[in-house]
Amino acid sequence: AARDPRLRVVHQANTGLTRALIHGCELARGEFIARQDAGDVSLPGRLNQQVRAFGASKELVFLSCRTRYVEEAGALLFEKCGTGIATTPTSIIAVDRPHGVIDGPTHHGSVMFLRSRYLAAGGYRTPFYFGQDWDLWYRLGSLGPFQMLPHTLYQARIAPTDISAVNKSVQEAFARLSLACLRARSAGGSDAHLLKEASCIAHSMAQKGTMLRRRKIAQGCNFLAECLRRNGNVSEAQSYFLQSIRSNPLQLRAWVRLLQIGLFTKGQKQ
Repeated sequence: AARDPRLRVVHQANTGLTRALIHGCELARGEFIARQDAGDVSLPGRLNQQVRAFGASKELVFLSCRTRYVEEAGALLFEKCGTGIATTPTSIIAVDRPHGVIDGPTHHGSVMFLRSRYLAAGGYRTPFYFGQDWDLWYRLGSLGPFQMLPHTLYQARIAPTDISAVNKSVQEAFARLSLACLRARSAGGSDAHLLKEASCIAHSMAQKGTMLRRRKIAQGCNFLAECLRRNGNVSEAQSYFLQSIRSNPLQLRAWVRLLQIGLFTKGQKQ
């Protein structure tokens, strides 16, 4: 930042991701907004290719790219590439579909959108403590086309303590609410009552604090271990299953998988 006046470093108290996103977007002065999570990587050419896609379409509102998901040491977990429908600017909103869309972003950090359309959509909304991304994507998608670039330009890291691993059930509750908001608006109604429900969930989470954190970390370790096991990365999978058991010794699935891995490796040696 000292060498380049285009860069600004902003420090603030931890008030949650959604409020930080709102603040960051308020400070943005450019035509486009892109974000990246801590620990993730925007691969070479990401910003250039996304900006060029906007230059090729005056109607495009937001876009994404393929995302490679890795664990902390960089081992591949899986890749997401969308449904293959929105390879060109496409209206993706379909309220009758299970997820309300026919295609969509592969990761929150993979997205770039027009600042003007972000403001027109109403921006991120504080009641969505989690799931703030899809609440915004639904509203951006209602304003115009989305596009999925056919290249892997973003790498997302997943750790056992990350939001996506530790709070999966709560995230799913917020996802259902964001979809319900879309359907309420599409029917010509208001989503105000649903925003109140989202606020109640966030408040309830704050009250519970970290009571279930160890159990959820164990579940997050199990998730990563299963991804690695399916990819044939047995040694890394074994390490995460052991972490799961250390966090919660009652994780029966982790014990079973460790036994299966042990029998598998023993059979290979024989």
